[in-house]
Amino acid sequence: MPTPAAELHYNVAVGLYSQGRIEESIAAYSRAIAADPDFGLAYNNRGYAEFTRGRYAEALADLDRAVRLNPDDAVAHSNRGAVLGALQRYDEALASLTQAIALNPRTAQVFSDRAGIYLGLGDIAKAKADLDRALTLDPNCAAAHYHIGGVHAEAGELLRAYPSFARAVQLGLPAAREAVDRTLKQLYLQALEDHSMQRAIESFIDAQSEQDFRALADEHPYVLLPEFYESLLGEKYRKIEGVHERALILQELARESGMLQ
Repeated sequence: MPTPAAELHYNVAVGLYSQGRIEESIAAYSRAIAADPDFGLAYNNRGYAEFTRGRYAEALADLDRAVRLNPDDAVAHSNRGAVLGALQRYDEALASLTQAIALNPRTAQVFSDRAGIYLGLGDIAKAKADLDRALTLDPNCAAAHYHIGGVHAEAGELLRAYPSFARAVQLGLPAAREAVDRTLKQLYLQALEDHSMQRAIESFIDAQSEQDFRALADEHPYVLLPEFYESLLGEKYRKIEGVHERALILQELARESGMLQ
């Protein structure tokens, strides 16, 4: 058990972290550790906070200490694995994440993190197995959806990658936004190269309802790029009845998706 003074500082640190006051929380965890140098949870939490600030060396030192003090702490092993992954020390990261899973096989995020390491190593089969497990445990695991998008993108399956990246954004993973934008732009360029842009435009012009528009937006997600409106409203189509109104619906879909502000 930590000393009363250490526990007090620890609780203050937890509260500060929950408020997004990361640097202040790190200082409070440091005070907890000063009051009790064997306070494993404080090392774990400070290490993770340092990790979120990109200070990997400090984070790893804290998490190394955390797992030495509490060898059965699955969270500390998981956090250590995440830091090692960020440092591209993949073999060590796999060992830590696998240990975390052995201690607690019910946490979706750890399976997702290990899948990310497997993807970095090019082991797609093991990555997919971990991602399946992650989504079985938690269908709303944002990181798992993000990594599934990465699997499809790596295979050149952009139309399958896009909804997974978009789902990750919807679930609150800001890092996935860049992947969404990149995938849409790749789809747009691909559509220009294979002439499917023309077919997409004609399909949208023939659509009869907003429901049809939404279905087509799933089939041709690159239409959510602003460049598409220029194509849709080109001279050839401006005389077609209702085309401007249809473009406005596309614009609203783009705003909903986050492509336009």
